[in-house]
Amino acid sequence: EQQSVRERLAKNFRYIICQRLLPKADRHGRVPAVEILKSNPRTRECVESGEKPGKTILDAMKSGEADGMQHFDSEIAKLVRSGLVDLETGLSYASNPTVLGQELAR
Repeated sequence: EQQSVRERLAKNFRYIICQRLLPKADRHGRVPAVEILKSNPRTRECVESGEKPGKTILDAMKSGEADGMQHFDSEIAKLVRSGLVDLETGLSYASNPTVLGQELAR
């Protein structure tokens, strides 16, 4: 049954959009970090067949940035670099805090 659901989802989704609201550095309100997954042959394959090394949904989103895809950690990095979100908050909301910390240290 799981494979059937994977096949239907892969065939029918167009976009999957998720949002995390992060507290602003000045503590007055929140700012969204948005993740966008767009349907294309690579993302459909990941959904239908499952992830494999080098063929993950995250890899597909990173390589699909020119097509409008974005993932949480790169968006959080932009918010931290712009000063809208402080580093500690950014790391606590990251999908992979270690990788985000390394990216921000560059």
